[in-house]
Amino acid sequence: MRPSDFKRALFNAEIVHIFEAGTDKLIEIKAKPLLVDAKSKLTATPKGTAGPLYSVDYSKIISGSEEFETDAGSNQGYEFRQYLMENFYDSRLDSKSGRKAIQSEMLEEVGVAKID
Repeated sequence: MRPSDFKRALFNAEIVHIFEAGTDKLIEIKAKPLLVDAKSKLTATPKGTAGPLYSVDYSKIISGSEEFETDAGSNQGYEFRQYLMENFYDSRLDSKSGRKAIQSEMLEEVGVAKID
């Protein structure tokens, strides 16, 4: 699975924009996790309207009757993350320079000491 697809599937959330009563002044944005399963095919909604952040066809990701909560920023999607890690691998490993790209990304994120 491409890292961008992993991110879109896991961190897809319902985005709700809250405006000041009677005005167009945005006062808050809330992210709520989505409950997804093998039948879920979500379409991103335009900015300013409530709905999924990303368009994702979960039928290509989830098999069986399991349901998962996506992660809206508070680690609600822990079980879904585990499912993704157990059933998919980073598609960059299929290319000759994939390991180098992953190593470079890890160095930027956590530093040399943590990789050892």
